[in-house]
Amino acid sequence: MIDREGSVPKRSPDKELAVVSFPLSKPLRASASELPFRSQVASGVAAFERASWDALFRNSVFGWDFCRAAERAPPKGFHLSVVGVLQDGRLIAAAPVFRTTYRWSTSLPPLLRRAGDGVARLLPRLFDIPIVGLGSPALDRCHIGFLPYLQANDRRLAWETLLGGLEQLAVDDRSDLVTVKDLGEADRGWAEPLLVDRQFGRTASLPVAVLDVPFTSERAYLASLSSSMRQDNNRKLRQSRGSVRFELRQSIAGLEATIVDLYAATRLHRRADYGGFDSDSPELIPAILDQVEGRAHVVLGWIGNELASFSIFLLDPDCAYAYRIGMRYPIAREHNLYFLNWMMMVRICIDRGIRRLEMGQTCYPQKQRLGCRLERSWVYVRHQSGPVNAIMKRLAPLAGFDKMEAGAVAP
Repeated sequence: MIDREGSVPKRSPDKELAVVSFPLSKPLRASASELPFRSQVASGVAAFERASWDALFRNSVFGWDFCRAAERAPPKGFHLSVVGVLQDGRLIAAAPVFRTTYRWSTSLPPLLRRAGDGVARLLPRLFDIPIVGLGSPALDRCHIGFLPYLQANDRRLAWETLLGGLEQLAVDDRSDLVTVKDLGEADRGWAEPLLVDRQFGRTASLPVAVLDVPFTSERAYLASLSSSMRQDNNRKLRQSRGSVRFELRQSIAGLEATIVDLYAATRLHRRADYGGFDSDSPELIPAILDQVEGRAHVVLGWIGNELASFSIFLLDPDCAYAYRIGMRYPIAREHNLYFLNWMMMVRICIDRGIRRLEMGQTCYPQKQRLGCRLERSWVYVRHQSGPVNAIMKRLAPLAGFDKMEAGAVAP
């Protein structure tokens, strides 16, 4: 753990981490000036009580259960953990953390990336950088939770303590790079001043496509699209009517291997490669469906007796998240499976009165034609070497991930 009362001692071993529990119905009785804050890095979210953790994230679907599922099935080459901030034994702020080795040339334009990969084979230590990051490789947002009733000054100190815990973890693990992955535009106002003060550089991440769903019917949604898009969508619906059968489930028992194959086939059709950040463990989807009970669902698309597509979606009361999709080619194009899965998500939102649908990253031109707007995200990076960090801060704006995907530059 890291005590933020003055000096910063080294982190205690995970075996010394204790589960913390506190009543959530009462506000803190003391301010930050009266009771010190300290950070605690733990090997997993199980070090903290579920109710304490979820209170920070307002019972979001990406709370304790999702973190536990992600920890059960990390991507290859990743180690997942968490950092929390405690005051008087109470958990008041927290976030997931990842550790991995990252090739920094991944986000460069294709020609520069090929050149960088060639040099990396000769000098791997210069290109393959051990990093510690706030966020999760399993998510396209950086979810940082705070106790809702924290006063403004306490919240600022909690954020400073949380970031200090991340920085100390990087020192303890001898990681060269500290990063905050996929911080949303809405969070920049409170998060960025401290990151700038701590000498973090900023680069654009991939935006998140968001569909607003104020519609009362499928017809009303289609009417909101352009005339050419409506005609195209109606044609696809007529072509595929009766040929694809959809099934809504909360389990993929017996279909795990097929699901993995469909997801892998879909990834092969992407233009960009994001390394381990775009490579799920085969156990991730079953772990999410098992752990995030009642809020994680799967839509299976059948053509005859053949499983042709799947889509995983997660639900909050006011937002649905299209989490993963996989399709069988070439029948995916022949039967318009991407569009049909899209319409299934829209119907689910309309039926449940959910007015916001997050459709994730990539495939932006198609998503925008179907009515999405883009919400920007940012990656903040800091190298442990001052001279190297000065160079990275200058290069960071040139290495935006949004340059790797067509249509990704948000207005």
